Amino acid sequence: MSSFEKISPTSLMLAYARQFTDIPYCQELSQLVNAEAFINQLDAAVEQFQGHKLDRPVETAALFEARYKGINQLIAEFSSQQILELASGLLPRGMPFSEDSENVFIESDLPAVISQKQQLIEQLIGNLSNLNFENIDATSQPNQFPLNADYLDSQKPITVVCEGLLMYLTLEQKKQVFKNVRELLQVYGGVWITHDLTTKENLSHRWTISPTWQNLRKRSTR
Repeated sequence: MSSFEKISPTSLMLAYARQFTDIPYCQELSQLVNAEAFINQLDAAVEQFQGHKLDRPVETAALFEARYKGINQLIAEFSSQQILELASGLLPRGMPFSEDSENVFIESDLPAVISQKQQLIEQLIGNLSNLNFENIDATSQPNQFPLNADYLDSQKPITVVCEGLLMYLTLEQKKQVFKNVRELLQVYGGVWITHDLTTKENLSHRWTISPTWQNLRKRSTR
């Protein structure tokens, strides 16, 4: 994993969990970044200090599979052909979507992350002209979204998607993301699909009733 050391622990944990689903390319991505070795090291450290091994993320895998497929279902319902994914991390959505040459997909994340994501995808499927990589901080002002990209069709709407981004942002950062998305949609038209708009009360309830979510929270805040 030495060449991918800047991938966040949370991304590695989710990549490991998603390999137990039938989502295309998840197993390959998990193996490329050696996510299982990271999980084993983390489990060993927790076991040493707490005296027990953390649960394997079966429940987590099911939850994130449902989230991923739910977003894909909405993409299909809107007949989306141009997609911008914010904070795409180790999500594999761009690869199967780009198999149709009529589609355009934009992978975006912070510079170090998106550079590594591009390396991973090139190892798996090579270069696709309709799969683009952009350094985008979704909270940035001025807006870093592709408002005038030459690979986008100004006559077609764009779909913005994000999974697990907003929950890590402050209220002011969320407001800036909303402004940036709105500015993009004012140029192209389209929709924004995200499951991230949840309340702290909802998350606290989820952590209370689910040991797996409690462990995921502990791991992601170490």
